[in-house]
Amino acid sequence: MHILLAANDEVELSENASYSNNSIAWRVPKNARTGDFCALSNWNIGIYGLAYIKNDPQPVENNPGRYTSEICDIVMLGQALPLSIIAERLPSWKWPTYPRSYTTVPDEFEPELMELINNFAETSPPEINAENFGEGAATLRLHMVRERNGQLVAQKKAAVLKYNGSLKCEVCNFDFESFYGEIGKEFCEVHHLNPISERTENISTHLEELAIVCSNCHRMLHRYGLISMEELVKNIHREI
Repeated sequence: MHILLAANDEVELSENASYSNNSIAWRVPKNARTGDFCALSNWNIGIYGLAYIKNDPQPVENNPGRYTSEICDIVMLGQALPLSIIAERLPSWKWPTYPRSYTTVPDEFEPELMELINNFAETSPPEINAENFGEGAATLRLHMVRERNGQLVAQKKAAVLKYNGSLKCEVCNFDFESFYGEIGKEFCEVHHLNPISERTENISTHLEELAIVCSNCHRMLHRYGLISMEELVKNIHREI
């Protein structure tokens, strides 16, 4: 397991890549290899996301000692894990107290680090009771905890495009490209009919177990616990 660093603007870059299921170029250790698991960290907010190394590192031209690779299948934690908590739980590991470079996690620290990450991944944001509160500080609460396969999502979108010629929401028929033009081309979200949240291990998912949905319908499908697409369709067409 590797920990990769992100500058402030790269946090947003990786978040956007997680939504669009894209891979992005990243600085990685020389010893990283295709398929390695990694965590994304920022000095201010701590570990905020997880990803996989897509290909073996390549040297950066005119920058000796630096290597890059693409990272893929990026997911975001429910709440960023502060480095101060890692340092407190793992006092003999020096990196969290001076995290100025990417690193490969020593084997003896990896199990407890993953336990911490999983705990924060499942942490809900605290309730806010104050009438007035500030916004804009460098804190981060994101989502998507369970591992998702970006290649499977890409295959689903490609198959639907080939068959239907568009990516219309299977609930409300909204088409991002028709509405937004070029910026919405080939954009949609993909919904798991058999929810990943109920799985405890990797289970094969078939394309027919995925559905093309728009962002609004996707949120509604999950808002109060998973409801069926048929139920949501009926709700859309109810008498008002």
